[in-house]
Amino acid sequence: MKLNDRKYLNNMLEMSREAMELVQNKAREDLDRDKQLTLSLLKYLEIIGSAASRISRECQNGCEPIPWDQVTEMKQQVIHTYLEIDLDWIWEKMEKELPALSKALEILLAQEK
Repeated sequence: MKLNDRKYLNNMLEMSREAMELVQNKAREDLDRDKQLTLSLLKYLEIIGSAASRISRECQNGCEPIPWDQVTEMKQQVIHTYLEIDLDWIWEKMEKELPALSKALEILLAQEK
């Protein structure tokens, strides 16, 4: 694994963990009331998607459990839909996709040590 790939994978893992930590003990309705929470989560998703887009094709091809297209598309979703933010979409990422991504990244990075 290239050094830059490891750096971006670690960044994705760290940002995923931080985003999930923000929603601990929260419910979907909290996004309706807390604009700062919503914007923070959007930024985390953007950063994760941006880091994923910098992972080499070689690394992506060797990391099959990670849905690279979906992860990199998160950034595009965030930056192109800022006028119509879909709070359900954000919550789905927090509830389902980030925990799975985080687990896959942990396994991948542990294998590379």
